[in-house]
Amino acid sequence: TLIVDSWYYGQSTISPLNQVLYNVLPEEGAGPNIFGTEDWSFYLQNLLLNLNLSVLGLVLYPVLWLVDAWIVRIWDDDKQKMMERIIYLSPPMLWLLVMVNQPHKEERFLAPTYTLLCLLAAVSWGDLISVLANWRGKARWRRWFGVMMIVCLGGASLAAGLSRSYAQIKYYSAPLQVFAKLSKEELSGDKGARLYTGGAAREVNVCVGKEWYRFPSHFFMPQHRRYRIRFVESGFDGLLPRYFSEDAKWRGLGTRAPTEGFNPYNKAEPGQFIERPDEQCHYFVDWVPHSEQSRQEAEQSNPIPPGQRQAVVASEFLDAGATDRLARALWIPGYSAARARYGQYVAFRHLGLLPRASGPAPSPARSPQPDPEPEEREL
Repeated sequence: TLIVDSWYYGQSTISPLNQVLYNVLPEEGAGPNIFGTEDWSFYLQNLLLNLNLSVLGLVLYPVLWLVDAWIVRIWDDDKQKMMERIIYLSPPMLWLLVMVNQPHKEERFLAPTYTLLCLLAAVSWGDLISVLANWRGKARWRRWFGVMMIVCLGGASLAAGLSRSYAQIKYYSAPLQVFAKLSKEELSGDKGARLYTGGAAREVNVCVGKEWYRFPSHFFMPQHRRYRIRFVESGFDGLLPRYFSEDAKWRGLGTRAPTEGFNPYNKAEPGQFIERPDEQCHYFVDWVPHSEQSRQEAEQSNPIPPGQRQAVVASEFLDAGATDRLARALWIPGYSAARARYGQYVAFRHLGLLPRASGPAPSPARSPQPDPEPEEREL
């Protein structure tokens, strides 16, 4: 990374060192804690959601060592194998120990350890099954007991994993769907913005407000510099991303340009928001929550004038605050469908800037209404 980072930044850069210095030895008013803090239970909840029964295997790991030392021999008296277990299986535990003691926590901080955590859990479950299967009884029954334990644990873990994965896709894939469809049908299609903006030189601004952190990158935007993501003031007072310099003198290496408009304190900088969103936002992407009050607040924060906005793309997005914890954590047939509450993830078009090419002008569209309560739906 030293060579690659130094090439793109145009100077000697050791990114891992910069990360350590900022997080461990920050200047006053900076550091990771300004981005929010959580207690130790944050990682426990994430591990339970993402690894389900494997988390019990992590807990069993130190317990099995105590059982082996004081109650029954689990492993052979081979010191080399014992040391191999310690060398290969202890790093994820050390990583967890370090991360749990950091006030600022994020789920992605556990990502480097997931494969080793799964290995550790598998070894622990294997050892436990071996102990239970060889505790007492005839060899035939011990063998069948071991097989049944593997089938039950593996099946339960697989079912929980699939349930969690399906819930994530169903509940939270709306931003990807909306931006993909917006790009394909509105920005690049035969009815897209290119027909109404007066040539390729004019920029098309796709604006976001409070949903800035769910923007799934320019991968879902047309591969042309005229299409820009812009930020609208929405109560967020932290730093926002910016484009690299596109000055021709940098010959496509805008990463080497001096950085402006950033600070180590996560405080908003002038110029990170679009100046006149009601006149400059061709599209506005936002989440319209389930409740009537929240929906009205979302409509008020939409910079496109009510008489000139039209919802062109929409998809269901879970309203986590209005859905009970179990229903949003896992997809349980029948139970989750009855208790999940959805808002709408919507892309609005500014009809004043991008009128329809032909046909009668559509009536101003309100934000999509949420689904009715489950008792009002037809089964």
